[in-house]
Amino acid sequence: MKTKIISLFIATVLVIGAIFSSCAPEKKESQVGKYLDKILEATFAGIENTEMQVTTSKVTLNNTPDLDIPHFVNANMTLITGINGEMVSSAEVALDSGKFDFTVYGAGLTYIVGSSVLGNNKYGFELTDMSALMGLFSSLFVPTEPAPVNEAFGAVDSATSLGGLLGSLEGINSLLDGNNPEKVYGLLEKYANIIADAASDACKGKVENGDAVKVTVEFNTDSAKKLIKDIFASLKKDKDLKSIIEGVLVTSGMPKEEASETVNAYLSDEMARTIYDMLDASPFTFKAVVSADKDYILNGISVELKLDTVTYKIFFDSSEAGKAELGFATSMSYEGTFHKQENKVVFENKTLDGADIFEINTITVADSNAYAERILRTEVKDGSYTLTVRVPDDVEGPYDMTIAGSIETEGNKTTLTVTSATAFGNTLAIDLTVETEVGGTLPAFPTDFKNILDVTGDELDTILDMLEESPLGQFMPQSDKGEEAPADDEEILGGEEGGDVVLPDVE
Repeated sequence: MKTKIISLFIATVLVIGAIFSSCAPEKKESQVGKYLDKILEATFAGIENTEMQVTTSKVTLNNTPDLDIPHFVNANMTLITGINGEMVSSAEVALDSGKFDFTVYGAGLTYIVGSSVLGNNKYGFELTDMSALMGLFSSLFVPTEPAPVNEAFGAVDSATSLGGLLGSLEGINSLLDGNNPEKVYGLLEKYANIIADAASDACKGKVENGDAVKVTVEFNTDSAKKLIKDIFASLKKDKDLKSIIEGVLVTSGMPKEEASETVNAYLSDEMARTIYDMLDASPFTFKAVVSADKDYILNGISVELKLDTVTYKIFFDSSEAGKAELGFATSMSYEGTFHKQENKVVFENKTLDGADIFEINTITVADSNAYAERILRTEVKDGSYTLTVRVPDDVEGPYDMTIAGSIETEGNKTTLTVTSATAFGNTLAIDLTVETEVGGTLPAFPTDFKNILDVTGDELDTILDMLEESPLGQFMPQSDKGEEAPADDEEILGGEEGGDVVLPDVE
């Protein structure tokens, strides 16, 4: 099993290198690279870099007799996003006890919160302060005393692990000393070219061009062995590489003589033969296919890996108009029997009876048996829509939930309403409106605010008092401030007369 895993890993890494090397710009003579470039250019040529604009989304939710949310009347929320990642989010929530509002500003690493409940005061923080904020909260729950360590084993194990870690870090860090960085980057560039050349020679490429375009790249056990042979031939003669690796091992704590022997062992013919044996023990074939139409527009990709009697395949197919499939397939041949299982997600757009329909379905094929299940379906007709979602339920089994409403687009503005939700045969009336508009400007960001980390205990008490006096106060636990505390333990237990304490019965 270990050799299979190693072979799979080697195959995956090396073949990915082979595919990319085939696409490398310097490989102009490669037909595979040439046609892959054409497919990429044609596929993405139609994607225009449209100028980013400010977008405003407004959400209005009213309580209804069917929803019957306690204490809730309605809510109005607005989200405005800018062209450089800025955002302003505001909300006003009406409760049976009054209204509550808040606004959140975000720009770069700074976030600011304000509310009419807090008056003109605004509070913010930097994302770079998150560790400090988390530290303040975690200090309330994490014990400050270190966990006990077993004197016989724990301390030794901890010291050994720490020493090994520091030694490894020191060895890796030595790559940055002196002129090593230039040597390392030079070697990386050198072996990137060696691997690209070797992989390009080792893998097999084929191009089919006609009414459709198909580019196939194949890499198998023999290809991998040829690639390894070419790379090892360069590794064995590279004194600079050996010197750097030895230096890292020595800095990590290994004796110089042992480090030299270790490097020579890894770059020896014996190591190459060991890898050959592992590959022979688990032969493989890796095949990647890229498909396009006659105009070189990408419509399919498949990656297949065959190991012994098992074949794995990942695929994407959009060759059929209005449909795209993304899936994974496994096939197995064992003692004269053949089994195949395919799992895929199908995205489909179609028009039926004047309605525009979009569906997402999962399809499972096991040998000759197929099973389909719908995940999502939308239907839009004459300005009205329905959205049906399959909801998983481990207890009662999956069920469908349908949301219905209207959708209208005028210029840069789109208005969507949700009027009902149906599940288990029951329909609830909903009053939800979402308006989205492209264009406009962002509100001005506040320049005067206080960092949350700078808030004192007294200021925090003041903020909590303001919140308790607001409509949100009914949902907050009331503090005991202002009540006189008992004088001593005697008063707590039995009052001034020291009466008996009555404890609850415990079985």
